[in-house]
Amino acid sequence: GTVGVVAEHRANPDDRSPISFSRTLIEQADAGEAVVLSTSSNANVSESLAGAGVHSAMCVPVVVAGSITEYLYMDSRGGEAHVRTDASGFCEALATAFGLALANIKRAALERRQRDIQSELDAAREVQQSILPPSQGLIGPARYAMVSRPGSFVVGDLFDAVLLPDGRVVFCLGDVAGHGVGAAMLMASAQSFLNAELLRLAPDEGPASAVTRLNRYLASRPLAGRFLSLLVGLIRPDGEMSYCDAGHGLWLLLQPADDRGHARLEGDLRGIPVGIDPDTVYHDQHYRLQTTDQIVVYSDGIVEQRNAAGEPFGRERLLEAVLIGRSAQEDVALVMRELDRFAGVP
Repeated sequence: GTVGVVAEHRANPDDRSPISFSRTLIEQADAGEAVVLSTSSNANVSESLAGAGVHSAMCVPVVVAGSITEYLYMDSRGGEAHVRTDASGFCEALATAFGLALANIKRAALERRQRDIQSELDAAREVQQSILPPSQGLIGPARYAMVSRPGSFVVGDLFDAVLLPDGRVVFCLGDVAGHGVGAAMLMASAQSFLNAELLRLAPDEGPASAVTRLNRYLASRPLAGRFLSLLVGLIRPDGEMSYCDAGHGLWLLLQPADDRGHARLEGDLRGIPVGIDPDTVYHDQHYRLQTTDQIVVYSDGIVEQRNAAGEPFGRERLLEAVLIGRSAQEDVALVMRELDRFAGVP
């Protein structure tokens, strides 16, 4: 350990020589109790104390939260009177008071830091909410609904719905690998960049070209091992849909039949996640939508949610909930209700 001087008292105020400490004394105080040593009463330490230029000394540990953080150390040198052995009780009480004061100071500092962190997280959440579209709406010929719940304070999921100037509709959902503020910051950066790229798509361009540019942008920066799975779909007014799946795979395209429904397309992971290889070029796939088709896109937090028995919610429970609903808004509400029931959330 290291001993530092917070305050000192010298018999001779003009003495500016460096202060030396008895390592033997400090090592014995590490046991957690006050130690008093004297060259005249303890032959085992007389050489150590004499080498330090003292004839008696006392060391009392200061304990904060169960750990020794400081020492109350005093010694007598030259013609000074010996350190009194009966002073240990007073010094122990002084060390206890000092330890309590230090604990209060550290607790107050920790509380200030926690308030600062909470304020920063609240600000980060507000920024996230500001870049998300409304939770439901009609955009061009498509009606959508969404729910985003943070696992802690901020989310690493990306969602957007964009109406392009020529009437095409673009939707996207992504999931950043990892959790916390770092993932949330990457999400915000990726969503802002992708939104700008989507708005400047040429009439003959599909979403893959925007995903390719996003990937080149992210992969050229240090992301601390983070990457982004992403699905982007583009719907033309005539129902032709082109889509790009960059390592996401968590989506379904449903076509109602006899008041039920079945999956027509499922995620097939045609591309790797965004932000890994800057040279990756993504490609579009195509499908012609019917007016009653539904596209369900979700993140892994839905299907991986576990109940008290450790069983995952799974894709089939998600599909069952979606098939009951009669609108996008009701579908989302039913999925979240079933998810809460499954997880035991009151």
